[in-house]
Amino acid sequence: MSRLPRPRLTDTVRRLLRRRNAPPPVPEPEDPGPVLVLSGGARMGAVQVGILRALSATGFRPAAVIGTSAGAFNAAFLAFHPEDTEYRELRAIWEALKFHRIFNRNPLFMAYNAAIRRDRVYDNRELRLLLQRLQPDDIGAAKIPLYVVATNLNTGEKTVFSHGPVSQAVLASAAIPGFFPPVEIGGELYVDGAVTANLDLETAVALGARRVVAIDVSASVVPTQARTIGAVLARSLEIVLQNRTFGALERLQPRAHITLLRPGPLTMRRLSGIASMRELLDEADRLGEELVAKALDPQGGLLSGLVSTEPLPALPALVPAG
Repeated sequence: MSRLPRPRLTDTVRRLLRRRNAPPPVPEPEDPGPVLVLSGGARMGAVQVGILRALSATGFRPAAVIGTSAGAFNAAFLAFHPEDTEYRELRAIWEALKFHRIFNRNPLFMAYNAAIRRDRVYDNRELRLLLQRLQPDDIGAAKIPLYVVATNLNTGEKTVFSHGPVSQAVLASAAIPGFFPPVEIGGELYVDGAVTANLDLETAVALGARRVVAIDVSASVVPTQARTIGAVLARSLEIVLQNRTFGALERLQPRAHITLLRPGPLTMRRLSGIASMRELLDEADRLGEELVAKALDPQGGLLSGLVSTEPLPALPALVPAG
């Protein structure tokens, strides 16, 4: 007698078995409240102070803060001193900052340092001294949750520090490759967080934030028609960072109400030409008031999407080569 063929499992049974054996769903993280995200920007990090002051005047108070590079420096002081809603101490720190001590542009000095130190042109001694103001030197001691973004030089991956020494994390986040030395933490080397996440919207959404306010001061300070080697490199980096930021904004907006405050390149070029830090901070105050006024809806809430001081340039038309 011939054996009957074994009946096949129906699609319905298969789905039931898969569901039964599947791991339990991961619960969505609880909304921590409004999260503030601060970009890198070197000296232009001072511009964030004016925008923060204007935001604070509307009653905005972040429940957590994420920072990269210069933004990590600002984020750390904000997280340790959230009661300073006018950012007077942070403004005073920027006003007293001597950038010529951090970035000595004397060609002989730079050549000597590059030859002697090999892995960087400058040291981070001045930044270390500034970070001594944050005591105790522990991210966990911050009064609101602080997240510092750096790049693991060995793996090439983004690392977000939420515990450990705040000074080391911020130094790592601001370690511009070639300019400042990589920072060793836990046996791994770390460099500037902007390499992987100049404006880390992803971490804000991953924390469960339903409302995100981001300040991006990384718009190019060099002309779009770059001619020198330095200008071409700076403009190319700005294009990479801009595309990454706008791509993240478009991808994440369905999951959170994201307000991106971003001074445009013409504004940033004008500000970069201001030599006096006090004058730059005064201009940043005026810029902050302008940007935040544009970002407010009729009810006084913050609009979702990109808010800039100038329209974005249109994509170039296709033209024949030659």
